Amino acid sequence: MINARQIAVVTAHPDDETIGCGAQLPWLTGITIITVTNGAPRDLIDAHARGFASAQDYANARRTELRKALSIADIPDHDSIGLDVPDQEVASNLGASTRALCEIFATRQTRLVLTHAIEGGHPDHDAVALAVRATVALYARSGHKISIVEMPYYRAGVRGIVYQTFVPPAGRQIRVKLGAWEQERKREMLAAHASQASVLAGFSIVEEKFRVAAPFDFRTLPNRDQLLYDQYSSRLTGERWLALAVAALREFDLAPVL
Repeated sequence: MINARQIAVVTAHPDDETIGCGAQLPWLTGITIITVTNGAPRDLIDAHARGFASAQDYANARRTELRKALSIADIPDHDSIGLDVPDQEVASNLGASTRALCEIFATRQTRLVLTHAIEGGHPDHDAVALAVRATVALYARSGHKISIVEMPYYRAGVRGIVYQTFVPPAGRQIRVKLGAWEQERKREMLAAHASQASVLAGFSIVEEKFRVAAPFDFRTLPNRDQLLYDQYSSRLTGERWLALAVAALREFDLAPVL
């Protein structure tokens, strides 16, 4: 077991913690799990598709699923924190999310964060990555160093969605091959997120990938301008994402490259 009281996993949705590093969590005692959204978009499209009458019912179900998944990894409720931002709306709440992370990191004396790679797959993923980088930059002003490690989820590829690979050039990364026990534990955690079964079916349980975060220019779009979320006209576009990202950085007087 590893003392992980100064480590946090900051992800957008209930289930992202399992996808990104679920097999590592049972080894990390005292780790903090921060879930930025409640997993339930206001538009009810996802809620109704999964049999829920309201966004609140859907959010409650996802919260229960998260608790079950984390209990499989032996993570107690007091080490799991939800910011309760509506799904799909982190980019519109970057300031509040960054301030909340600043407070949590201060309370928990966080020194290492595992979070999303910036990959243009889901707007909440990219927005959480920005909020984490902004928080770390604000801490650096007072001489406190927090390291960021990224995890890949999904993005647009030449022939459709590409899962769990970093945007090229991937650079130096750590690929952790999962043993039989780790794969089984991760499979159980994924199954706990029952409402997301169809989505989670595309993710591998064979390995988990990590890399140290490199600077990113938030005046540019990720993944060579190929965004999955730009394909859904009812939700966030790349143009809107850039405007919200730049506005958030200006709010905190931060440089666009973080």
